[in-house]
Amino acid sequence: MKNASCYPTRKSSTFIFPTMNQNTDSLLSFTAKARTTRFVFFLAMLMLAITAGTSHRALAQNCVNTIMNPASSIAAPSKGAGPYTISTNQFQSQYNQLTGAIAGHTFRSTAGIAGTWITVRAGSATGALVAQGSTPLDWTATAGGTYFIHYNTNSACGTAGVGMTTTVENTTPVCANITQFPTAAFSAPIKDAGLY
Repeated sequence: MKNASCYPTRKSSTFIFPTMNQNTDSLLSFTAKARTTRFVFFLAMLMLAITAGTSHRALAQNCVNTIMNPASSIAAPSKGAGPYTISTNQFQSQYNQLTGAIAGHTFRSTAGIAGTWITVRAGSATGALVAQGSTPLDWTATAGGTYFIHYNTNSACGTAGVGMTTTVENTTPVCANITQFPTAAFSAPIKDAGLY
């Protein structure tokens, strides 16, 4: 973050200080009369502290919903199986329970409403944060076990009762060799012929 600075002149002072948001730093500058320099500088520093604190809270926001839908858990899909439809009437105030994930496998979670904020947690609905972001969200099972996928309208954990389709896909690469050896095909051995 750039340091706040003040450039005084005889009659006025110009203030330049940064503001913070989730994506970028920006600068705000203004000029104040000399008699109000101290007061305006104090206000500038106060504004900086407030904006920085607000940004920090937004970045640190990790959503937790309390309604599970579907009511029963779903098994983690196998790699190469394609997208698995979890629900066709998922609300942006609910979560899923995904069981049997294998450590190191990668997944992609999607929601049918653009901009839906997805939060993935491990172990329990309020467990450790694994990943978060807008749909589609790619994430990795850091350990084998159960994961919980939460859906909200935005990163501030907004909610809505509009049904949408949600899916999860195991995106772990499927093993596929590209070199044949030996290069010539061979016939299957006949019964009782012994080792080939």
